Amino acid sequence: MTNYWTRWKADTTRPLVLFYSIVFALVFSRRFFLTHAFIFLLLAARFWIMSYYVANRLPPERSIPLYQRGIAYASMGVPYFYHDPLPTVTGSILFFGEAIALLGAALAMFGVIGLGRRFGISPAKRGEVCQSGVYRWLKHPIYTGYALMEADCVILNPSNLVIYAVSMGSLIVRARLENRILQGGVA
Repeated sequence: MTNYWTRWKADTTRPLVLFYSIVFALVFSRRFFLTHAFIFLLLAARFWIMSYYVANRLPPERSIPLYQRGIAYASMGVPYFYHDPLPTVTGSILFFGEAIALLGAALAMFGVIGLGRRFGISPAKRGEVCQSGVYRWLKHPIYTGYALMEADCVILNPSNLVIYAVSMGSLIVRARLENRILQGGVA
């Protein structure tokens, strides 16, 4: 038990990030139960899985600047603004969109599981750089998975295109910050 509290003291932003992640998990769970849209089930699962790993993550090797945390947390919240799928979308378009979303969710989930306790929302070095699992083939499998998942929102409702562009832009910024940090530089 002491080890757990020692880890929390070493990573003071953990409670805030965990709270934020759980709130989004609950929000998307509710949206799924109201709309029965598969994408909201996947987004809820994404945040529940993230919550587990954030609760158990390693502390960062260096302090994370506030602006980097802000970018990461804001990026994490962008999917909240996606509109529900159009009721007129059926058949092969629905199947195609949901298949892409499921593929993206699996990719992101395997990325998070591969990182294990090194997973965090803000770009930071938490132990050795992961080069196993899906990280053998992709540099940013979690972000790639998010991009595929969220593409479903655009396929099922084209009015989500602007929100998708904002989300992808924020993921690109996060990936660049991560690359600099993991290569030993300061972002």
